[in-house]
Amino acid sequence: MSAPGAIGPQITVYAQPNYKGALKTCYGPEYNLAFTGFDNRIASLEVTRGVWILYEEDHFGGNIYVVWEGQKINNLPMRSTSSLKPIEVHFPEDHSITLHNGPSFTGANKTFTSENPNLIGSGFQDSVISVVVDSGAWVCYEHINYGGHQYLFTRGAYNGSSSEGHFENNKMSSLKPIVF
Repeated sequence: MSAPGAIGPQITVYAQPNYKGALKTCYGPEYNLAFTGFDNRIASLEVTRGVWILYEEDHFGGNIYVVWEGQKINNLPMRSTSSLKPIEVHFPEDHSITLHNGPSFTGANKTFTSENPNLIGSGFQDSVISVVVDSGAWVCYEHINYGGHQYLFTRGAYNGSSSEGHFENNKMSSLKPIVF
């Protein structure tokens, strides 16, 4: 955990929309926001540094919501945040993710190097079973136009539900790389 004023990750969460009300600035993992009075109370937030994962359940469980440096989010879509943590990710200039519609990286595949709000045109909407990230970090979404549950993929290979956010087979409809 970084001390205030350090160069490490930093996020400020607010209990009310429009960055008002009680606030808490975090510099590292918060396993259970109930201990700080912010369990299921985050309405808006500002990310000063880093990439953060907000979790629906304490101890980093349940559905996730990913936010990154420079984002200010008012009326947070996931108002049931019970824990959060920063992640360390290498951010290259190029981003690459390959989706497969078969288990163990088989079947048809398609590589993406930029965001795609609707995978239906690529033939991969709701048909992804395995994923390979060659570079960057990616947030994939259950619905088109970046809606619904989120799944986080960093460099590596994912076969089924091994990603942060519990990637579900056949439930991916849009994706975007994390770019500052």
